[in-house]
Amino acid sequence: MLFEGFPVEEPVPLRQPRLPVCGLGMGWLLFFLGFFFGGIPWYVGTFILLCVKVDYREKAGYLACAIAVSFSFSFLFAYGFFECLSCLALLSIVLDIDTNPSAFCKRKKFRNS
Repeated sequence: MLFEGFPVEEPVPLRQPRLPVCGLGMGWLLFFLGFFFGGIPWYVGTFILLCVKVDYREKAGYLACAIAVSFSFSFLFAYGFFECLSCLALLSIVLDIDTNPSAFCKRKKFRNS
């Protein structure tokens, strides 16, 4: 095509291959499946993000998996810590143990009978 004496080259639009899973990509599929399968797909998505070269269009889904893993890990760590404290408190009540550190120093030693 000529336009006022200059050749104009019309570029052919590049057609990228369609992403799997209805165009969402595997990252978002793993993110959504993580809510139903206990977060295990989030770890898979994080591993793929860190160790595999992926299409730039899918990185958002894999990054969502990594963020979900960090939130779930921090939540489980905090919950496990407080659960451990509550178990220790319950154990001290059941076994009748004084949890005051100074009380351990004041206890009398058992006598051999």
